[in-house]
Amino acid sequence: MSKPSKFSGPPLLEQMGALCSLLAHDLANQLCVISGSASFAQLVSDDPKRLAAALETIARASEVAGHAVSSFGEYRRTLPAAFVPGPAEEVVDVLARYANEVGWKCLRPSRIKGSVLLPPQWAVFAARGIKVELHSQPIVLKIRVKERVASGSKGFAQDDDSARDLGNQPGLQVLFCYRSSDPLSIKNVRSRYENLGLLAVFEMNRMLGGTLDTRTCGRGNQEIDLSLPLAE
Repeated sequence: MSKPSKFSGPPLLEQMGALCSLLAHDLANQLCVISGSASFAQLVSDDPKRLAAALETIARASEVAGHAVSSFGEYRRTLPAAFVPGPAEEVVDVLARYANEVGWKCLRPSRIKGSVLLPPQWAVFAARGIKVELHSQPIVLKIRVKERVASGSKGFAQDDDSARDLGNQPGLQVLFCYRSSDPLSIKNVRSRYENLGLLAVFEMNRMLGGTLDTRTCGRGNQEIDLSLPLAE
């Protein structure tokens, strides 16, 4: 039996970042091919031979793009392995300090047991992204432990198995509470693709089995719910 190599390669997150960059570059190239071929097909619609050639080019580019996305999909399912559980209380402490820094009111338990996979800096990254979306809206941060949090999130379709399926389990819930007649929509944030930091948190937490959802509680009261599965 061979000995394990001492050279394990770069951290998984760094590998994922490099692959995301490559994937974005290659998909952009294939989209250019598809767009150009589609425009050409419109110009030669009365020439069956040239039209068929353009459509064939579109089909080949689509296959290449589909294969790239499919291959990367298998790799990204390993993402949770890049994290080790850390104390949930560290996440709460860091969020409370950030809330104090930006002038938010923070309601939190005096002590929280258990651990979560999402690191503290990612939780603060989420708070910063939400602050960008809500601008100067006054926010009350409510942190509590729930007996059950469901995995998955409304901002993405649930027809794939790329997120960890943790079912219902105890969780750390962070609520960003504010008042507005025009509530934040995670689906809208995703469709705009402008607040990339918040989207990164959304996807990261989803892959780790958590949620980032929004809801209206009546009379203009809005909540943004960041929930993290809690382990003993």
